[in-house]
Amino acid sequence: MSTEKVTVLTEEGRRPGRPRADSMETPTADRILEVAGRLFMELGFDGVSTDEVARQTGITKAMIYYYFSSKTGLFTASMERMMRSIQGKTAAILHHDEPLYNRLLEIAEIRLSISASRHDLDAVLRTSRSALSDEQLGRIKAAEEQLVQVVIDAFQKGIEDKEVGDYSPTMLAHVYISALSAGDSHKLREDYEKRDPKRIAREIVDILWAGMRLQAE
Repeated sequence: MSTEKVTVLTEEGRRPGRPRADSMETPTADRILEVAGRLFMELGFDGVSTDEVARQTGITKAMIYYYFSSKTGLFTASMERMMRSIQGKTAAILHHDEPLYNRLLEIAEIRLSISASRHDLDAVLRTSRSALSDEQLGRIKAAEEQLVQVVIDAFQKGIEDKEVGDYSPTMLAHVYISALSAGDSHKLREDYEKRDPKRIAREIVDILWAGMRLQAE
């Protein structure tokens, strides 16, 4: 990903004297990020304007730029917020006291049951790359890595409990996440009118689980 150049920025990517976009804790800033994140997921990066974010948030465009130096800064912060939320929900499920298979299936069912009107997160991030700066890309990558680490930790515990084979937990986590992304593709979404998303989720997890269980016994 690469980002539009914004003038008069400090090294941290914000205008001098303005609040840090990546540490917004005020109700207004959080509401802006909530609305922006929803719009970016529904319309993609190019389909969203700061005017529309301001309109749907019920504030002025100037208020958007008080907290965020640019559209790309707003996008970056909203993606970080979204991934923190996903990380928290994923961790909560993975900490349930039940078999790893059930936890992986629950996450897959939730992921694939998301409305088809929303863009896939991976697709939204891909289409924004040419607009983002290296610093912004780095922040999003760090947020992604934190999310993946939650899944890695769950697989590490699964290996220790002999629920899955003695494979690399990092490899298992990336295979699982990639499979969910594939299941969220537009081609498979065409099957949603004919097949229950939960069935597709189960098929994905069953296929992966058969391989993950090798060497486990």
